[in-house]
Amino acid sequence: MSTWRPPAGIAGRVTAIAVSAAAPRAQKYKCPMAEALKARPSLRLRSGPRRYEKLEHFALGPFMTALDQVERGFRSVEGALDAVERNARVHDGLKTWTAHAVRDYLRAFPAYPTSGSPLRLVPQRWTYERDIGRTQYRIGAWGRCYQSADGRTREIRMINMRSRSATRSDAEVAVAAFVVAHADQETGSVPVERVRVVNYSAEDGEVRTWFDGTPDDATSMYEKHGRAALTAVAGGQEYRPGGACVKCDFAANCPALSRAPGLLGVDGGGRPRRQWSVTSGRAYRECPARAHLRALRLPTDAQVEHSGPAQRGRAVHALFADHHRTGQRCSPAMGDDWTGDGFGLSADDVDLGKRLVRHHAEVCPFQHAHLNRDVRVEPQLTWDDQNANVLVVVEPDLLYRDHASWVWREVKTSGSDRHRANDLLAEYPQLALAVLVLARGELGGSRTRSRVELELLGPSGVDLHVIDPYTPSVRRNAETVVRDLVLRWRADDEFLPRPGSRCTRCEVASWCRANPKTELTTS
Repeated sequence: MSTWRPPAGIAGRVTAIAVSAAAPRAQKYKCPMAEALKARPSLRLRSGPRRYEKLEHFALGPFMTALDQVERGFRSVEGALDAVERNARVHDGLKTWTAHAVRDYLRAFPAYPTSGSPLRLVPQRWTYERDIGRTQYRIGAWGRCYQSADGRTREIRMINMRSRSATRSDAEVAVAAFVVAHADQETGSVPVERVRVVNYSAEDGEVRTWFDGTPDDATSMYEKHGRAALTAVAGGQEYRPGGACVKCDFAANCPALSRAPGLLGVDGGGRPRRQWSVTSGRAYRECPARAHLRALRLPTDAQVEHSGPAQRGRAVHALFADHHRTGQRCSPAMGDDWTGDGFGLSADDVDLGKRLVRHHAEVCPFQHAHLNRDVRVEPQLTWDDQNANVLVVVEPDLLYRDHASWVWREVKTSGSDRHRANDLLAEYPQLALAVLVLARGELGGSRTRSRVELELLGPSGVDLHVIDPYTPSVRRNAETVVRDLVLRWRADDEFLPRPGSRCTRCEVASWCRANPKTELTTS
């Protein structure tokens, strides 16, 4: 960590290094430099006043507050949940989920908060601190913290919103165990004898014990898995623009974050900074509440989110992506032995998927020999639209070079051949965003062959549509499509539900009281 240097333009003296047990957790959109800067709280640089959202955007906030009140004896369960219900900052859907999650948690741990329980909640988050020279080193562990009355047993319960994200790395478990074992140990106090690190999934109520041992065991595991991981986090130098940029205090000065003022065509002056993608835009167009509850990452209905057609599309896309990363030409026989492993496909979906793969081979861009470099498969692209005060994140299916020009291709699969749209940009808004990105030259390269391609795969064949981003009428249409998708979302603070027939296809409808079935699914 001694060799780490702050980015140019950032001043201040480092007086503390502060990291958390979650810091080593692998995340697709983490930025190493942002994590390293976050670990140095004395370095602060903001480009202007921070605007705050009207609604609570930390889904576990009301959940943790309600449990604190119950387990400390301040309120009954119903009283704590009534306080959540009366909180105007909590979206109605989050209120529903919080009530469900709090009751599930108390059922999962029935010994709490009864009197005489072997463990009791401690009011503060455990932190391990040590001064080395003039620098204070702090390691924290976030979760629900408990200890026995005599202080000899400690337990931390790490909360996951979804069961699919409940996996913890050895480094994260090691750091958490070390902090729990050694935090706040005063001279003369009763030594800790047993340490537990428990994971709780708020989606399905599953409880899993990741560590159960002595402080010495925790220290040994930390030395093996944790110390080097924290050192790497605090010493991160790589810039990786992405979703992390939306909350990063240093984003305005980041040399790696691309600026694209006016990309979305809306004014966000005085509004909170937000992140937008075409996926979130489509969700908002369907229902503002749906977009908000998805952004909170509430548990979803697997039967809706992972329906047969959706899973088949994901499986086919995954096959294409894996093959394209090798740089090899796709052949009609590529899917002969393909079973869609890991996606739970039916025999009919596997059969259809194989047909879609054969049709794709007819138009695979790798048929051209010169496509042996500058190919980017499902890249994460990020732009900062300062006019809108929005971070735009998009993942094209494929970017490739046609000589010196960039080509943006999107692939859509369907179980039907009836996919004729009068306006492709309106039907597939990611094409509209692609048109604007290429027309504005955000990717660089030559205009000569630059284009947007839409590959529509159906049971009987493939249609390949080519869109010229430099045709004035096409660009105007793209601007209208994107602006219409963003405008109301950018100005919305309440994200009210828009109930209708679409509720049956909503993956977060279980938490929405505008859905008539909500009471049945959450009781």
